Amino acid sequence: MNKDFKNKNFVILILNGERCDKVGLNPTFHKNDPELTEKGKKQAYTLGEKISDYLAQKFPHHSKININTSPFASTIQTNLKLIKGMRKNNYFENKINLNYDLSEIVLEDFFEHPEIDSFLVV
Repeated sequence: MNKDFKNKNFVILILNGERCDKVGLNPTFHKNDPELTEKGKKQAYTLGEKISDYLAQKFPHHSKININTSPFASTIQTNLKLIKGMRKNNYFENKINLNYDLSEIVLEDFFEHPEIDSFLVV
């Protein structure tokens, strides 16, 4: 990894885990706000563990992690499980901020924000 990247900000885009409506199950919250399946929850937790390991190895001095999510059940559940997986590595215990202020539609200029140097889609 380029050492110039060490002090940069970046974005990781994550799609929510498997949703119940995508595998033929009826949502229990609301038909327009489906929750995750157990598989989806495990996917998010495992991804959190992998992100934690990656960040701890590549960016050990990173001071904070901001997670922005839309206010929908599947994305909130994904992020809560993701955070739980990330906190497996105690290094991130007090560095994660969760914000429910992201729209389902992200405009291109979001990625032109002066504090964002690059982003990664997983």
